[in-house]
Amino acid sequence: MESYYYLQSRARWNGTLAMGGPGGEFRAHLRSNQPSNTSNPPPPPIGIPQIRTSAHVSSIRASCGGGFWIQDHKHLHPPDIPTSPDPPLNLGNLLPSILNSVVSPPSASPSIPFGARIPHSHVSHPLPPLPADPFTKDQWTTLLALGDTIVASLEPASPANAASTTVLPIPQDEYSASVATAKRFAAADADPKNIEAWMREKPSENEELKLQLWRFLGSYTPEDLRKQFKLVLTLLNYRAGTLVLGGYATSFADLPLSSRHAILLSWQKSRIPMLRQLLKSMSMIFKQLAAKTSPSLYNLIGFPRIPVHGEPVPGFDFKFMQFPPVTGVYVGKGPAPEPEEVLETDVVVVGSGCGGGVSAKNIAEMGLRVIVTEKWYHWPSEHMPMNETDGMVHMFMDGGGIVADDSDLIVLAGATWGGGGTINWSASLQTQGYVRKEWAEKDKLPFFTSAAFQTSLDRICERMGVSDKFIEHNHANRAVLDGARKLGWAHKPVPQNTAGKQHYCGYCTLGCGACVKQGPANSFLPDAANAGAQFIEGFDAREIVFEKALKNGKRVVSGVRGVWTSRDENGGVAGAQRTVRKVFIKAKRVIVSAGTMQSPLLLLRSGLKNKNIGRHLKAHPVNVVGLIYDQETRPWEGGILTSVVNEFENLDGHGHGAKIETAVMLPSTFLTFPVWRDAVDWKRLATKTRHAASMFAMARDIGEGYVYPDPVDGRTRFHYHVHPRDRAHILEGLCGIIKLAYITGAREIIPGIPSIPPFVRAGPIPASSSSSTYNNPYPAPRDPAHPPPPAHPESDYPHAPSTLDDAGVNDPALLAYLALIRKTGLSYPDVQFVSAHQMGTCRMGASPNVSVVDPTGAVWGTDGVYVADASVFPSASGVNPMVTNMAISDWPFLDYGRPNFGISCCSPSGRKIGAFGHVNYAPASPLSRITFDVRLSSSQPMPIKTVMPSGTHYPHRRSSMEAQYRVISPRSTRVSLVTSLFQFI
Repeated sequence: MESYYYLQSRARWNGTLAMGGPGGEFRAHLRSNQPSNTSNPPPPPIGIPQIRTSAHVSSIRASCGGGFWIQDHKHLHPPDIPTSPDPPLNLGNLLPSILNSVVSPPSASPSIPFGARIPHSHVSHPLPPLPADPFTKDQWTTLLALGDTIVASLEPASPANAASTTVLPIPQDEYSASVATAKRFAAADADPKNIEAWMREKPSENEELKLQLWRFLGSYTPEDLRKQFKLVLTLLNYRAGTLVLGGYATSFADLPLSSRHAILLSWQKSRIPMLRQLLKSMSMIFKQLAAKTSPSLYNLIGFPRIPVHGEPVPGFDFKFMQFPPVTGVYVGKGPAPEPEEVLETDVVVVGSGCGGGVSAKNIAEMGLRVIVTEKWYHWPSEHMPMNETDGMVHMFMDGGGIVADDSDLIVLAGATWGGGGTINWSASLQTQGYVRKEWAEKDKLPFFTSAAFQTSLDRICERMGVSDKFIEHNHANRAVLDGARKLGWAHKPVPQNTAGKQHYCGYCTLGCGACVKQGPANSFLPDAANAGAQFIEGFDAREIVFEKALKNGKRVVSGVRGVWTSRDENGGVAGAQRTVRKVFIKAKRVIVSAGTMQSPLLLLRSGLKNKNIGRHLKAHPVNVVGLIYDQETRPWEGGILTSVVNEFENLDGHGHGAKIETAVMLPSTFLTFPVWRDAVDWKRLATKTRHAASMFAMARDIGEGYVYPDPVDGRTRFHYHVHPRDRAHILEGLCGIIKLAYITGAREIIPGIPSIPPFVRAGPIPASSSSSTYNNPYPAPRDPAHPPPPAHPESDYPHAPSTLDDAGVNDPALLAYLALIRKTGLSYPDVQFVSAHQMGTCRMGASPNVSVVDPTGAVWGTDGVYVADASVFPSASGVNPMVTNMAISDWPFLDYGRPNFGISCCSPSGRKIGAFGHVNYAPASPLSRITFDVRLSSSQPMPIKTVMPSGTHYPHRRSSMEAQYRVISPRSTRVSLVTSLFQFI
C-alpha cells in the first residue's frame, strides 16, 4: 500500500524545506518573501509539515533525543510534477512548484469540515446478532413471570382480577394516588394517555425488552452463573421447587400475580442470602431494561432522546487499516492453513483509552512508527450520544456492567474507541498530595513527588483544556456545593476536560456528540494521527509474542498476535458478512493499554508468570442515594459531575475515606439502583424522575480484589468483596449525603439499603433548607421553558414524616434516621456497590516481588513490554483516575527519547536504514540540539539555505525551531536544529 504525504502552502515561503514524520495529512504555515496564492489562510493546524517530491531521496534518518522517523520516498510522485528515471536533485528549482501546488491525498476529505456545526440526527447503529437461546421455553416463561412481578402491570383491585396472573390488583385509593403522583411530576407536554400506559406496562409485552434480556443473559453472563440461574428457573417451574423457595405449592408462573408479588417481598427478608441476592440481581436487570425500552416513560417524564443543549459537530476523521478476506484455492492434505497478515512497526499500543492515547501521541510525535489497536470500534460523533440501549452494548464491557463473582460489586468499564475517556463524566482531578506521598514513600516511587510528575499532570490538563471556570452547574451539583457551604464542609468544583468551553450536557456517558469533552478520541488520538500513527479497530490482541532467546535474562518482545474482525457491509457491527483475519504486528516495543480489567489478562495469555498480575484490584466502590425535589431538576441536563465534597476523605488518618459526588441521571441509570421495595413503589418512583437527583459516596478502598480469565471463554472475571472498613467509610459518606440533601430541600431521600425506608418530609420546606437561596454562589441556569411546579402537597410513603423547623440538620427526625442507618449498616448481600474506576492489577513498584511493572512502566522480566493505563496505580488514586492515568502514561514514554529505548528501524519497504543516534537532554537546559542526517541519491549539492517553519506547536511542548543545511559531502547532508525550550521532561 502506497503512502501519500503532501504539503500545502498557506502563506509566504523563502525556499523552505520542510520534512517530518510519516502519516496522514499535514499542513504547515511557511514563511516566504513572496505572497502566497492562497488568500486569507486560516491558522495552521498542529502538525509537522510533509514534502512530496519526485526527487530520488532514498532515505531520511534523524535523531531526536533517541527518537526519529524514516520514510522511503521512492513511490511519492505527485501527478502534477513530471518524473524521469534519474532526475537531478535541485531543491531550489523544485520547491517553488511543490509549495505553490496543492496535492490532494488519495482519500477525499469529509464533506463537513472538522469543527463545523451539524444537526443532531438519529444515526442507526444496529446491535450485534443475538447469541443462541440461553433458556428453554419453560425457563423463559418463569423468567418473564419474575419480570412481570418486578415491573408489574397495575390495576385497581376488583373481583375480576383478584386471581389474575397478568396484572397486580391494588386498592383503588393506592392506584389513584399513583396516578395523581404521575400527573404532578409529569412533563408539561406529556401525553396524559402515557400515565395509564406506564401503569399497565409489563416486560412480557415489551418485545424490545425481551430481546435485550436475551442478549444480556446470553452474551454477557458467564456460563457458570447462567447455569446457576437456569437451575433456579427450573426449580420455580415445578410445584415442589416453588414450595421450597416461595411457600406456594404451585409453579411460579401459574400463581396469581399477587401471590408471586408476595413471594418476592418475602425474599427481601429471607434468611437465605441466595434469595435476597437473587431478588437484588433480577430486580436491577428488569428495572434497567424496563426504563430504557418503555414506549411511554420518556414522554411521561419529558426526557428528550437528544440533548437540548450543546452544538453537535463532526469529530476527527480517523482512518483505520483494513485487511482483505482470504481468497484462493488450497491444494494439499488436511485443513487449509489460515494465512496471517503481518505488519511491521516500531511500537504497537494495545488499547486506545486514556493511557494508550497519551502514549501513542507522545511516541508518534517523536517520529516513531506507531500502530494503535483497539478491540472495539470507533463511533463517529454523529452517532453520539447513543440511546440507552445501544450505547450500553456498543460502548461498555459486557453490555453495561461486569458483575463480581459474589455480585457485591458491579464494574462499569469502557469498551469503545477512546476507552473510558469516551464514556466518562469529564471529571479531571489531579492526584492529591497525600496519595502522591504514599506512593513515593510507602511504594518507593519517588517520581510521584517530583516536579516531573507535576509537569506531566499540568501538560495533560493543558492539552485537554481542563478548567472549572466555564462550568454551569446543574441542580444536583449546585446542591452539593451549596449544601457543603452551609455545613462548612470542604468542597470544590470539579474541573472539566472541555477545552475551556461550557458543556451543559448530561448524556456524555453515551458519547459526546458535541466533541467538547476532550477524551482521547477528541484530543490525544487525533494528535497521534497527525504525527503519523496508524490505527486498527476490531483487533482482539490474543498474546504478546517473544523471541526465543533471552537478553540479559529477560524475554525480548517481537510483537503482538491477534484476530481482526472487520465491520459489516454497512459499516456497522451487526451484519453477518464480516471479514476475520489473524494478524501479527511485529514491533520492537509493545505498550499494553487495554485497561485494568483486561491488561493483566493479556499478560497472562502471553505466558508471563509474575504472581502480582491481575491482583490488587482497586475499585473506588460507591453506593448511591436517590433524591426527589419539589422543583423540576431535569437531571439529565448539565454537567454530570462538576462538584465534590472532600470532608470525609481521610476518616482513618491514613488517606482512606469517602468523597461525595453526583451521578449520571439518564432514566435507566437512575432507576436501576434504588432498592426495589415493591412493584407499586418502583413505578411511582419512575414517574418522579424529572424531579430527581442522585449522589454517591465513593471510597478510596483499603480492600482489593483480583481479575482472572473465565475458564470457558476467557472473558474477564473478577472477585471483589467490599472491605468492612470501606463499608464503614461509605456509610459515613451516605450520612453526609443525607445531610446535604436535607439542607438543600430534598423532599424524599432514598438510601440504597433495603431495610431502610425513604426519609420523607411533609409540609413546606423553609428557605434555609433550599438549594436556591439568594446567596447561592452557584446559580441555577436560566431555562424559562418550564417554570417550577407547585410544592409537593403530600408524602407518598406511609411512615412517620419528619418535623420541620429551623434546626436544620439537627432536626430530631433526621438525627433518628441517621442513627437507624448507622445501626443497620451496609450488609452483604443486600446493598449493591458499583465501580466506575478500576486500578492496580498491573501495579507499579520498586520490586517484582510486589509489582508487575517497574517505575518506568516496563514489565518486570521483559525487554520491550510496557503497561500504560490505570492498572499500574500502586493503590487507589482517591480521585477520578483519568488525569492520573494520563500523567503516568505521559512520563515513562517521554523516556523513550533516552538512550535506553534504542530501537533499530526499517523503512516501510522493510529495508534496514539505521539505528538511533541519541541526544541527551538536561531537564533544565533551555537549548537542545537535534541532528538530521539526509542521504541523497544524487551528487547534486543543495544550493539553498532552508528554515524550518517557526511556530510549529506541540500542545505539551513549547518550541520554536530554526534549521540550517550544510553540505558535508556530495552524497550526505547534515541538518542541525536548535530548539528553544524544547521540553522533553
